[in-house]
Amino acid sequence: MTTEDLIYLRDTAYNIAKSKGFFLDNQDDSAYIAAIHEELSEAFQAWNKHLGWYSVNPKPDGIYFELTDAVIRTLSYCGYKGISLKEKSFDMTREYTEDDFTDFLLKSHFDISQYYELTNKEIRDDYEYNMVFRMMSNILSGFIARVELFIEQSSNGNYFLDDLIATKLKYNMTRTAKHGGHNV
Repeated sequence: MTTEDLIYLRDTAYNIAKSKGFFLDNQDDSAYIAAIHEELSEAFQAWNKHLGWYSVNPKPDGIYFELTDAVIRTLSYCGYKGISLKEKSFDMTREYTEDDFTDFLLKSHFDISQYYELTNKEIRDDYEYNMVFRMMSNILSGFIARVELFIEQSSNGNYFLDDLIATKLKYNMTRTAKHGGHNV
């Protein structure tokens, strides 16, 4: 996705989440980061239980949509925190397949964990603050790019992250406030 796409989706995801009652309380960053990890874990549960990669019946479901939920949570969190996102790419010598899912998932958890480490860093001055903020943007942009690449490659080009996000956001607009029993 382009930087412009990411900015648009960030703002859209944040506005939808806010309209559904999320981001109204002043919770700490760790709760939001944990929620992204939770979505990745839900993708693993879907994979582990052989629930399939893609389904819309009528709720968007399956591994790809659980990964999409992780990205939507990341996008809305970035909107909440005012974190810029930018287009990123990975140079891969081989393409992801569905068989690479667990490897991909562990790398994705690691990406998000790096962000968490930065949020707990003691910042001494404005220069360090600006550096840390840019690093946060790079980590979260890279995470989104990794998910995008995995979905596109493992589905053999049948699914694209921006389409999955649009489908899921459209569905989320029909849901009640704080749907899914989530606090964050």
